[in-house]
Amino acid sequence: MAVGSTLTLPAFASVSPTQNSVSVYNLSTNRVLGTNAELECATNFGGRLCQASDTVSWERMQTAIAPLLATNGYWVGGTDAVTEGIWLWPDGSAVADWPYIWATNRPTSSSARNCVRFRVDLDNGTDAHCSRFRSFYCCET
Repeated sequence: MAVGSTLTLPAFASVSPTQNSVSVYNLSTNRVLGTNAELECATNFGGRLCQASDTVSWERMQTAIAPLLATNGYWVGGTDAVTEGIWLWPDGSAVADWPYIWATNRPTSSSARNCVRFRVDLDNGTDAHCSRFRSFYCCET
């Protein structure tokens, strides 16, 4: 059961040149399982978990919401649940192995860590157990 509220943030960029422009970014303080976060975005916001296909969009996501969150982190798009080690964004494009996306020594090769969370204290993404409850970051297009 999700409990919390929603913060609506001003739109600031398109997430990827191959996607539509993002009109609204929503940070839900509802805490849901990583496996349910994408469905929550679609159901509650008509969007999907945010993705960052380049450094500019990743930095804009960091800048917009990092001051609002504790170090527990929040779910963003990205999973390797289909094929271990092959990380994909919600639109099916590859999560590049760029240093801006992953924290040091991440992602691990653990088959139990299939979701991407952004950790404010690391200022990067980590692979995480999808069975944890966290807030999530949605993009409406």
